Amino acid sequence: MKNILILEITKQELLQELRDTVVNEIKLLLTESDLRKKPFLTRKEVCELLDISESTLNRWTKDGRLVTHNKGNRVYYQRSEVENF
Repeated sequence: MKNILILEITKQELLQELRDTVVNEIKLLLTESDLRKKPFLTRKEVCELLDISESTLNRWTKDGRLVTHNKGNRVYYQRSEVENF
């Protein structure tokens, strides 16, 4: 059984909350779809995609579970390798 909480909130406040929630969800979906298009991912993107911490990513990289691809002084991971992990 769900609890129902009644708040004193104006119609405008409720509408604003709904708008904010919808906008945030749309931004999240757009970000996720943009990430799917990129052939290489940053460390941060890999962590978000796999839902892991940076220390876990460091350990997996050091252990050879994930291979890095360096471009200049930046570290990237190939999307297909991460998705197949």
